[in-house]
Amino acid sequence: MLTWELLHICKRTENDTVFNSINFGFAVGLNIIQQNQRLNMKPAFLLACYLSGIPAGSMHLSSVNNCKYFQKYLHKQTVRIGDDIKNYQCYCKLVNVNENMRLY
Repeated sequence: MLTWELLHICKRTENDTVFNSINFGFAVGLNIIQQNQRLNMKPAFLLACYLSGIPAGSMHLSSVNNCKYFQKYLHKQTVRIGDDIKNYQCYCKLVNVNENMRLY
């Protein structure tokens, strides 16, 4: 149920408060759109890799086994950039993604 705050916008002028009603259909439509966006989600596993604490790349995978497989080979690899030696750190995280997103 929409509350008074959603049906009216309070605008403060110099000396008084003026209430302007908003379009009720717009508020209801916005709520329906937000509910549909939440429903069209699917679970995925995010493989996030960092190079010395700086994000180096990410990938969305369909299975935790796939995520752990790539993490196993990428985690703690070293990269030499000039005189610096930097380490990869990779993590798997369960996230929700849009159902149209391609998962590997």
